[in-house]
Amino acid sequence: MQMTIRSSVIGASPRPEIRGTERRGADVRSSVNAANDNLNDELIGQTRRVWQPRLGRNLSRDEAKQVAASVTGLARRRDRRYRLARGQ
Repeated sequence: MQMTIRSSVIGASPRPEIRGTERRGADVRSSVNAANDNLNDELIGQTRRVWQPRLGRNLSRDEAKQVAASVTGLARRRDRRYRLARGQ
């Protein structure tokens, strides 16, 4: 009887080569990510400028990223609900 090692997560494959997610090298970046770096920096800076005075403290870069992601997600959900309600 042959036994195989299974992941502790049901249905998950522990090896990246099986999942197709192996890293191709740290220096390889998609052009989309590279193009969005400036946009992301601007968004994070704007998020800090808007939220720091309201919170009364400095926001770290990671905190600003979380706030921006939350607000963006909320806006997307609201937009989707609006479009669904209008039948679009």
